[in-house]
Parts: sequence; structure tokens; C-alpha cells
Amino acid sequence: SCGSGNVVQFVQKLDNLSFPEAKQKVLAEINRAWNSDKEAVERTFSPLDAGAAEKKTFTLSQYRKLEDTLQASSEAQVWLLRERGISWETAKRLHFGFKQDLGAIAGGRADIADKGWIALPCIVDGQVVSIEYRSIADKDFRRQPGMKTALFNSDDVGPLDTLYITEGKFDCAILEQNGFRSASLPNASSKLTPEMKAQLMQAGRIVLAGDADSA
Repeated sequence: SCGSGNVVQFVQKLDNLSFPEAKQKVLAEINRAWNSDKEAVERTFSPLDAGAAEKKTFTLSQYRKLEDTLQASSEAQVWLLRERGISWETAKRLHFGFKQDLGAIAGGRADIADKGWIALPCIVDGQVVSIEYRSIADKDFRRQPGMKTALFNSDDVGPLDTLYITEGKFDCAILEQNGFRSASLPNASSKLTPEMKAQLMQAGRIVLAGDADSA
């Protein structure tokens, strides 16, 4: 009855608030309801990974040296821009890092182990819970041992966001660079855990933005 508009504009008119004030009030109510339901479920059902071996995590301060290495490597920055279209500003915002020599983590790829790797971190609540390394010399990737499998760029997904879900971290970065809110699955064949689903379902709208291949 108050004319066209959305829930934020409704609260803005009803409570005589500015748009930013009304947005914060709506977000607070949505988060309160979400957290209340989530806590009730967690009290009833034990996590599926309860009792599993604890996975390794890093603080952002501990991870920072990889970011500093990327900042110091013009070769890695040029590769990101030339091969993937990702600017230094975007790489910095998404906490991309760089490691020149992956050593034993490269496994059987001794031929490219010391040729340079982009580090792509998954961050949850300020903790780096997973790191994937992408070779700049070949189409190869490796994961940091002892860490969990996680979504990329899924931290701080909000209920007013339209979230574009990709199956690659570089695709996610390109969408973010162009003004879209995006998160990436670990890979095309990943099965989402309940924790991952809970993170993604906090978005107000979800758009699947995978590749056009069979995977």
C-alpha cells in the first residue's frame, strides 16, 4: 500500500530512517533469524566431521609473506594480467599470493616445481583454511597438505547479495573485478558439504556461473 519498492525502502519509510540505516536494520534482523535457526540445528545434529583430525589453518599475518612475494614479483603480476585478465588490485583484494618453489608439494612435477605458483587462499572468519597453488608454467594445480577443502571468497556473503557461483577461482576473481559478488567451488566435481551450503545459502539470490563443459 506504500507504493513500489523493496523491504529496505519499506523500513526506511516506516521508521523514518535513511537508506543506510534501514539497510543495517534489515540485515541485523535477517542475521538474527539466520543465526537463531542455525544454532538450533547445530544443537540438535552433530557436525559430520566431528571427531575427524583437525585441519591446519593460518592466520592472515602468517599467510602475509605469500602476498608480499606476489607484490614483489612483476613476473607473476604480468602473468595474472596477461593470461587471466586479473589486475594487481583485484589480486590484492582477494589475498592472492605467490610461491616461487613449491618443493615437495609439486609431487611428480619436478620440472615445474621451481617455476612459480600463484597462491589462492580460502578465508573463513579471518583464518586461511585452504590454499591452492596454480602453476604459471603449466596447467597444473596443487593443494597445501593438511588443510580442508573449502569455498573460495565465500566469507561475508550477505543476505542482500546476488551471488555468482563459479567452478574456478580465477573466474570468481574476474566477476569480482567487474563488480559482481562471486564465490567459487573447490572444483567442478566437488560435492558441497553442509557447511559450504550454509555459507552459500546466506545469499539472497544465487546464480550458477559454471563453465560450458561437461564437468
